[in-house]
Amino acid sequence: MRKVLVAGLSFWLSLSVLASDLERKIAEQQVAKALVLSDVFKARYKAISVLRNKYPKLYKAQKKTLDAEIDAFDMPRYVWQAIELMDKDASGEAGFLAMKLISRQYPAILPNGNQGDMPSLNPVQLGEVFTRLIDKALSEHIDNPNLIEVVGRPAFYLTSLPTYNIEAVYDYQKSVWSKIIEGSEHRSVKGTAAYLMADYAIKFTQISGLPEELKRQAKIDVATYSNMSINEYGDVVVRNGKTAREIMGGRLFALDALVAGKELPDVEAKTLKGKLDQLSNYRGKVVLVDFWATWCGPCIATFPAIAQLKKELAGKPFEVISINVDDEVEDAIAFKENSEQPMPWVNWHIGPDSPILTEWAVNKYPTFFVLDEKGIIQITDFDSNKIKELVNKLAE
Repeated sequence: MRKVLVAGLSFWLSLSVLASDLERKIAEQQVAKALVLSDVFKARYKAISVLRNKYPKLYKAQKKTLDAEIDAFDMPRYVWQAIELMDKDASGEAGFLAMKLISRQYPAILPNGNQGDMPSLNPVQLGEVFTRLIDKALSEHIDNPNLIEVVGRPAFYLTSLPTYNIEAVYDYQKSVWSKIIEGSEHRSVKGTAAYLMADYAIKFTQISGLPEELKRQAKIDVATYSNMSINEYGDVVVRNGKTAREIMGGRLFALDALVAGKELPDVEAKTLKGKLDQLSNYRGKVVLVDFWATWCGPCIATFPAIAQLKKELAGKPFEVISINVDDEVEDAIAFKENSEQPMPWVNWHIGPDSPILTEWAVNKYPTFFVLDEKGIIQITDFDSNKIKELVNKLAE
């Protein structure tokens, strides 16, 4: 009787294992399919964004049809399935694929993300998901060569949550990148982690009102991780085809030289009409330099305020130079010609790989520099009140 019971128990256990394996295989296939759809979704969404930015009238006419196409992807359902799979078992290829999908498509489950009948998460709840994701990725997949692709976006998302203590956020970021540097067997992953930590520490030193002890620690970490990034992993490609040595060199230069009170290096570039222009041509005026792209929503959102400022300061020593970084100049031209928001100021195009971006350490969009009449940096933000003050003082 005992043998029969043992045999029966073994049989049901084997069936349970097979069922679990089958369930996991199905889940893996679903997530893999979702990742393929994710690429299609991303391409389609980008195309719609370009249409909205460059041809707003045509976009408005087609909006209902385009929204229906996006809804048809049902991405929120796939993201929720990925979260469920990650929480159940994050190991193996299926677990990694699930986390990859969450990292790519998390906006689909935020409010106003076209969730359909699926629930949404508020930013704090998403932060909790991301914390679990990072912990599981580091414990289960530290040797995966694509680890940064999974943890990078969630890690930096956590820094934006207002409910988090700033010291705790910094310590958490440092622990994440340090664990990757120490634990990964892939040089490219180690190098990228070192670069990201150095870059994060640099940004931290520029936060106003930062506690002195934390600022001192951030400066020490800038030296530690930037040296590691340049000297140990300088040849590792970390962003937009550029190496850690190239980008970090520019970041360190910007930390010392591209700050208030220093002169912005002179450069030349072509206008949208193909005419060669130069920054020094605008000496004698207060200049707002603005880096932007047609695919950058936050960039475009600033144009009405810039246009209003240009109008208020008409006839005074003030100029705006908007520098476009799209791949093709035709994209910037099409935007300018079709936008409902006029851009009656100087417009340059330099593309995404211009040495100006490295020289001026531009790594986000929009990026602003406000220069006085001598080309000296006054602020590195768009502050209309400060600009008016500078212009009016110069006009006296």
